[in-house]
Amino acid sequence: MMSRFDLLKDIPDDWFTSRSAAKLFFFTSAVVVAFTVLLFDWPNPDRVSFWQRIWWGVFGVGGAFSPLFLFFGMRRYWARLDDSRPSKKRIWLPIIIVGAWWGACLYYVSVL
Repeated sequence: MMSRFDLLKDIPDDWFTSRSAAKLFFFTSAVVVAFTVLLFDWPNPDRVSFWQRIWWGVFGVGGAFSPLFLFFGMRRYWARLDDSRPSKKRIWLPIIIVGAWWGACLYYVSVL
């Protein structure tokens, strides 16, 4: 049973198996990876131009929402649509929960 705190509850289940969903989950996975890599070398705000700050702001907003979308989307896919063996699903549950968005990235790659 899904919790009440499900951000994607209004999206029908069949959308999660569509090509557009696969593209969107790929994009959010790429944003999560890029955002994590860039966090290690974040630019100094005093040394970037106004337009670069705009770019970093937009990228920061995307970097904030992408992990949430990916985590809740992969959790819902796991709970409702994944038809793999129960033993495989038991392995993925702690990876998705403990790994949060990184676990969701790994799960996305495995069910791709």
